[in-house]
Amino acid sequence: MTTIKLDQALDTLNTARALLNPDVVHIYIYGDNEGVEVGWLALPTASGGALGHITDAVEEAAKVITGAMGDSSKLILCSDHRNRWVLVPND
Repeated sequence: MTTIKLDQALDTLNTARALLNPDVVHIYIYGDNEGVEVGWLALPTASGGALGHITDAVEEAAKVITGAMGDSSKLILCSDHRNRWVLVPND
């Protein structure tokens, strides 16, 4: 699996937060803004591999964002005026 870029990871997580049913997945910031966790509560059975691609993309995006947040704690994740997650400098 190739690593996605930071802006792609943010787009993926924001899209998942907006479109996926919260009864199926929780995407949240854990600890003291230490990283992003994805909790799959219920995965419906689907034919084909589309669901697997979605779950893999969301999981990979969470890893990329967590990695950026962990790099010397220079970035934190917060919501902007549209309730989309953005990474900002930790000043």
